[in-house]
Amino acid sequence: MIWNLIPAPFRIGLFVALLLGAAGLYFTVRHQAYTDGFATAQAECEREKQEQADANRKVIQSAEKRLMDAANELSLKNMELDDALESISAAADADPDGALECLGVDSLRRLNTIR
Repeated sequence: MIWNLIPAPFRIGLFVALLLGAAGLYFTVRHQAYTDGFATAQAECEREKQEQADANRKVIQSAEKRLMDAANELSLKNMELDDALESISAAADADPDGALECLGVDSLRRLNTIR
């Protein structure tokens, strides 16, 4: 047989070379699979981060809109209150009994409207 024609040290060297070649191929394939898996996981992580950032941005915009609506509502209520106080003050200034020490009927009505 041909295998027996090869001297023993060369046979051992050939066996070691085949073994190292197979190990090299195995580790090369394994490294490529690791690299591909890492790239896939990294891309998925970046995609999830982007989705989370988009969701956060959407929620923040919604909260800002609600905040602006609430601020506008408070501003309108403040203006209504200022108008009511001005009309009460004008009525108090026009009241002929305003200088008296005790409260008149019109003064009591104005106080009751404040409640």
